[in-house]
Amino acid sequence: MKRVTFHKLAKRELVEAIRFYGESGRGNALLQHVRGTILRLRRFPKSAPCIRGPIRRAVLTKFPYNLLYSIEGDYIHILAIAHQRRDPMYWVDREQPQLSLHSRTPCPHSAKETASPTSTGKW
Repeated sequence: MKRVTFHKLAKRELVEAIRFYGESGRGNALLQHVRGTILRLRRFPKSAPCIRGPIRRAVLTKFPYNLLYSIEGDYIHILAIAHQRRDPMYWVDREQPQLSLHSRTPCPHSAKETASPTSTGKW
């Protein structure tokens, strides 16, 4: 399984979202949902669609957030925990690679390569 790193601003966004939902008693549920999504991405890193170059978007189905990430060698680098009503491209200046640019996994262009575990029935 791949390792996960967070951009410092993505960490801040997650903490802020947990605090916000904590006021209504749902902060822990959000954290568990994010953890479950990250675990799925560690097992199936290419399961989320590409939205900009090598950047992929995993939708948090139970909360109005997207997890934006790139695959960089043996790492999944989380760039943003983005609220779905926020400017959808506010995070683009975070695209500077944390690791070597050569280790980034580009998004595939063929339908076979973009198949996710849900579309192949392996979940």
